[in-house]
Amino acid sequence: MNVKTLACAIAWLLLGGVAYPQSSGFHASNIASGGVINVDSHDTFYDGSDGTLFVKIPLPAGATRLQFRVTGGIITDGSLQYGSADGLYQNGQTPYNFTGTKWAGTYEGVPVGATSGIDPALFGMFFSPSFSGVPADSANYRSDSGIIPDPRTLLEYSPSVNQPFCIGDGYTNNNAFSLSAVQDGYVPPGSIQTFDIPSGATYLLLGIAADINLADNQDAGNSATAFAVHVYDDSPTANGAPVTATIQPAVQISWDSISGTYYQVQWSADLATWSNFGSPILGDGSTLAVSDPTAGKDKRFYRVFALP
Repeated sequence: MNVKTLACAIAWLLLGGVAYPQSSGFHASNIASGGVINVDSHDTFYDGSDGTLFVKIPLPAGATRLQFRVTGGIITDGSLQYGSADGLYQNGQTPYNFTGTKWAGTYEGVPVGATSGIDPALFGMFFSPSFSGVPADSANYRSDSGIIPDPRTLLEYSPSVNQPFCIGDGYTNNNAFSLSAVQDGYVPPGSIQTFDIPSGATYLLLGIAADINLADNQDAGNSATAFAVHVYDDSPTANGAPVTATIQPAVQISWDSISGTYYQVQWSADLATWSNFGSPILGDGSTLAVSDPTAGKDKRFYRVFALP
């Protein structure tokens, strides 16, 4: 075993590093398997559509902000041209702009705002099933809005509960579709965008929300999904000083816990496939630790998640 390589790898990963560049303090989220959510070309977050209602996903415990890195593409009509997560063809043109898409105006019977923007761009929503009142509609994310600065290119967003917001590919540039974008390791040009989670939101919703005709959509390249949405969050585990790793006869991973929160340690040999290391551990407010004997083992990476 190369102990020096292992030590560097563990420290890099547990002190906030991820396989792809993200802002300091963010780490791959436990919001889904491997921190990746698959979004189909027919997904939306509106009742009464001709598409598929996206299944809501609980937000990660302790997170206040999310970042995204989105790969893949979508065919939104009979032209068979691929559109990017930002909603642009390979030539940079916009397939469609729609205003006020809302279908029934609800998700699982709860009022949600309308969406104005590009079809087939990726949109999100921080959702609360207990919301009452009139939710805010999305900003005007149309490519022809004429708004300066362009609402699609901001560094940070603070949507309200049940208000749609444009995610696109998660980066500030309005990026056209490219063949490299369907590769899982693709990092879009531009700066990383950050999305603040509003108080009261408990779920994340995703979908091709501006589209008024989802039935004719196709996933790019006949793949199993249109977009692979890599999610990163700032929850207080596996980022910054609270998590450390030491190597003696065994690797010891330790972190400051929050009382009542369960934590899952995972390991990987290649940063692509992750496996649970033991069962979830209940935090009690103290520093928790697990050990993994190093004898006879190759290089390993470790990470810790707070379970929702």
